Amino acid sequence: MAEKIKIILSTYNGAKYLPEQIQSLQAQSIQTWELIVRDDGSLDQSLNILKSAAERDTRIRIMPNDGKNLGAIQSFSSLMGEAKDADYLFFCDQDDYWKPHKLSRSLELLRNAERIHGPLTPIAVHSDLSICDEKLGVLEPSMKMHSRAQSVNQDKLFMPLLGQNFVTGCTLGINQALLKVSLPIPYEALMHDWWIALVAAALGRIIFISEPLVLYRQHGKNASGTAFTTGLLGGARKFISHFHELDELMKNRFKQSQALEKHLSKFAPNKALEELTNFHRNLKTGAINGVKAGLNAGLRLESPARSIAYYLLLAKNGKALLP
Repeated sequence: MAEKIKIILSTYNGAKYLPEQIQSLQAQSIQTWELIVRDDGSLDQSLNILKSAAERDTRIRIMPNDGKNLGAIQSFSSLMGEAKDADYLFFCDQDDYWKPHKLSRSLELLRNAERIHGPLTPIAVHSDLSICDEKLGVLEPSMKMHSRAQSVNQDKLFMPLLGQNFVTGCTLGINQALLKVSLPIPYEALMHDWWIALVAAALGRIIFISEPLVLYRQHGKNASGTAFTTGLLGGARKFISHFHELDELMKNRFKQSQALEKHLSKFAPNKALEELTNFHRNLKTGAINGVKAGLNAGLRLESPARSIAYYLLLAKNGKALLP
């Protein structure tokens, strides 16, 4: 039986760049894929562009349009459910551009990892990417200098990932085993790619491809990933100026980690669940104990400034963050 290779795409007011992304999928060296799309209540021509593309290419399937705006997390969760029979599933953003061998290279490593670890092992692959301007002119050939994907021991990814996501969703590919154990994605998840990465780190393997396989389009005033990257002094200033926002983010992170502990408890006992439970247990007894447990388990962010801010907020909130 032929492998089921599926790509999922959630669109929202993406008409400006959507045709180029679809073209990049159609130019892949592997052509045996199905693209499943859900429009998340666009007000522009996105849905018409999708319908036109689907009329010309039978591999493109649009989920029934309910007009609802679910947000990226639950929209992708809905798409994952629609593609639950996929042998390999890939996540796609509406405004990026895939290099022609993106799919083949990702599949090669997924299949190889299954041969090594077994097909029942949850496996994720993700790659480096090139940061581009609106016209896909390369601004930064590689984003790996901003990522912890290569600097963290691959057998100790879980706790660093708990503090900060460094798996970029638009480069992500997963096998069926990971698809099954990742669902359902709870409303407490901060992003679908972060949730999937945490589940993969806890129950299986994450493989990083150092080659940039996606052109990641930055448009307008996009400034994602820039917080706390300007050294200790600059980080301290941003921490103070954005304190309330970061304080709320910390609380939401712990809602996610609580949901994750509950989710992981459904499966066989594992080291990640033990580390997470121990972290929560120590935090309940006091902020200092929580900080010690986090540091001992390797919960550090990508820069000293980020780590200091993280643990200052942790100490501030203490056991109030958890019931």
